[in-house]
Amino acid sequence: MNFRGLRLSAFVLCLVPFWACSSGDTGSTPNAPINWGDNGSNPPNPNPWADTTSQTDGASGQDTTSTAQAIDSPEMVLKIVSPSAYPYATATGTTGFLSGIVTGAPDSITWQTETGATGSATGVPFWKTGAIPLNPGDNAVVVTATRGQEVQTDKVTITVNRGFKFGSRLRARPNVLFSGQNVAVVFAINADLYMNYVPDSLQLIEVDQSSNPLGNPNSMSDGGDTSVSGDEIEQDGIYTARVNINAVGTGTRYFRVTCQVKEGVGVSYAYSEILEIKVVAPVTPTECEQIVQLHQNARAQYDSSLPNAGQKAAVQNALTTIQGSGQVAESGITQDGHGVWVRYTNGILGALPLSPTGYRGGPSTDATGDLGTVDGGLLNTVQIGSRRALLLSPAQSDIGAMDENNEIAQMFNEVQCPYYNVTGPLQNSAANLSSFQDMWKYGVISIAAHGDTYFDELSLEAKEAYGWFHKGAQELIWTGEPINCDAFNNQVGASCTNDATCGAGARCVIQSLSGGTPQGVCVDYVQADLRSGRIAMGTNTYGILPSFVMFHAKEPYPNSVVYLGACRSAWNGSMAAALFGMGARSILGYTNYISNQFAHDRGVDFFDRIIRQDPNTGKALTSGQAHSELPDPDNPSAKFRLIGARNLDASNSEIINESFETGKSSGWFKEGDGRVIAQLGESVPVSGKFMGILSTGLGYTQTSGELSQTFCIPEGRTKLSVWWRFFSEEFLEFCGSDYQDEFFVTLENTQGMVYVVKTRVDDICPQDGLWCTWCLGLYELEPSDVHFDKGDAYKMVDWVKSEVSLVGTGMPGGGPVTLRLFASDTSDSIYDSVVLIDGVKIE
Repeated sequence: MNFRGLRLSAFVLCLVPFWACSSGDTGSTPNAPINWGDNGSNPPNPNPWADTTSQTDGASGQDTTSTAQAIDSPEMVLKIVSPSAYPYATATGTTGFLSGIVTGAPDSITWQTETGATGSATGVPFWKTGAIPLNPGDNAVVVTATRGQEVQTDKVTITVNRGFKFGSRLRARPNVLFSGQNVAVVFAINADLYMNYVPDSLQLIEVDQSSNPLGNPNSMSDGGDTSVSGDEIEQDGIYTARVNINAVGTGTRYFRVTCQVKEGVGVSYAYSEILEIKVVAPVTPTECEQIVQLHQNARAQYDSSLPNAGQKAAVQNALTTIQGSGQVAESGITQDGHGVWVRYTNGILGALPLSPTGYRGGPSTDATGDLGTVDGGLLNTVQIGSRRALLLSPAQSDIGAMDENNEIAQMFNEVQCPYYNVTGPLQNSAANLSSFQDMWKYGVISIAAHGDTYFDELSLEAKEAYGWFHKGAQELIWTGEPINCDAFNNQVGASCTNDATCGAGARCVIQSLSGGTPQGVCVDYVQADLRSGRIAMGTNTYGILPSFVMFHAKEPYPNSVVYLGACRSAWNGSMAAALFGMGARSILGYTNYISNQFAHDRGVDFFDRIIRQDPNTGKALTSGQAHSELPDPDNPSAKFRLIGARNLDASNSEIINESFETGKSSGWFKEGDGRVIAQLGESVPVSGKFMGILSTGLGYTQTSGELSQTFCIPEGRTKLSVWWRFFSEEFLEFCGSDYQDEFFVTLENTQGMVYVVKTRVDDICPQDGLWCTWCLGLYELEPSDVHFDKGDAYKMVDWVKSEVSLVGTGMPGGGPVTLRLFASDTSDSIYDSVVLIDGVKIE
């Protein structure tokens, strides 16, 4: 038998990662779940832990009324989630609140500001403070959880700008630098949330760790000048600056944005959160080879001494081998476990999974059991925000037939409604670091891998230098990314046009256009993550840590459900806390070492219950109803655990984020230039705060833009409607020519397709004989207040509502349909067109 943290083969290991016990390592600010008083700038999201309503105990099937209870844990994990899971946040008022998550049962949770104000927080595992007094400017607040002698802290610095809030966090491309590199960095921030700022007053400033300005500020532009500032769309409220940075030495550089805000007859200044950019030294092939060789030697020492010395002594012998190297700064053995961890003098982290042969025992005779049925469901459910599913199986070659993702993938294929767009299972080396970096794009993530906990006794100074929010043990999941020391020969910062030109482990970060072709710089995130303590080296593959999840989330996870099918993936909740802070809502894992059979059965059963309809009720279950905290029969200390929301609903079949009011494109599949914005010059949404935008070539996109989504239409719905507004540089001089940019809205299923909108330039051009006699002139045009890269443009004077009847189409109640919003060039890609979209509605 094999354990998900153990490997039964020539190398009997237990890999570090948190998602699954390893088989040996062969293989913007997230939306806050609580509105904490920002004067309405962020509408409150549903409270994912408000599960005091009637629910069902998964083991007995009996309906109970429950409240959230403390999460049993050998050590506490404390995480601030709101107003931000990042170390920096902003607010508009001088009274605020913090909320977050804690594992374990703390005796107390308290907070203290740098000015000496103190107070307490209540609630477990989801806690919230009382009112916290804040001053204009920066306010450092430390939250502390205590349990006997154990203390855990987390910190956030809140910047108060009275009456103004930026629409996003400051972003940078690239967001890491390498020493000795001189590179153009493109900074961008949204100023589209409040309209009381002074246009073109935004400036990017570099500051020191105490927020003192360094050097001269850089003006930020919203002029759509990709070649100068890097800004992609004129007057969309997103301001950009391209700054050449000479990365001297190593360390952290700090940046923020300031702008003028109208205040009566005068102005005041507002400041964004601080953006930290680490400057790290490139990793050399020699460094990599020395670490791999030392790990292999320690592994060989463990294998040779195990038969005579026994497990505990064999692990100690492996540690002794590691400690014999002059490259080692700190090392140790995993708490109550089998892994060896190490921090090298160059800052790189290593981990060795060393589990005994047959550690998992025999297969379970009753791993599934009768989990009961449910009458009714939870009220106030939290809806999953995307029906894209990612299945990662980096240890498939070890787990084999017990890899639950094979059956989970088949389950998704069999269930038509809800329809899920499934990527994977990505197996072995295909489950690489890039696929783990992209987890934030998915509403469902299932990982069948090896995992464990490491670095519990690593020095506090090292943990703080890495920027870890949790100062105890780190849950780790092994990926399928093989260690390739030769790859570190690649030149850091090489020019590129796409990821394929950068080599393994690197990505092309686009910064400009040259002759109409996107140009960028290769960023080797393997090297950056190694230097920054976000990944660890094993003997053959890399493992990810909680800080990896937080760093690589470019946008909030869309209320995701994340299954971590690995040993110790919920040992203390450090990985779950990182995922929850980044927007995932229900995280499931295992509290200790588990058998493959147990993980397989629990994972398959959970997804069967949360996706399929219960035959007795006709409904699927919420995350809490679908989960049962059962022990592994072979390892009673290991339980299947849920951390986060118990009321997450993944069974919704209808369209998600239909009118883009999440402020993101979550729920939609993007191709080319499809985005969500709050304004385009004078144009604002028909209703709400946000609208979609498609283009045929704004910014770094060349020819088309598309947003699409597959979903199911309930019976009884009779029509689909959409609001749209067309802008184009092809008006008016190319009316009647071959240059005909087009816009389509289609709805299709396996039986056919209906058009909601089907238009092109000549359909809109005026029919006045001057431009062309066959133009239809269906809509009135006027000069656009927004210009694109070739100059003058025209726009439709008004928004247009188009609708189509669904009666007789067989689509309502007839299975999955795909809604496609598409804009494209015809004959050339020189002159651009833009279409705004809003009010998508099925009724």
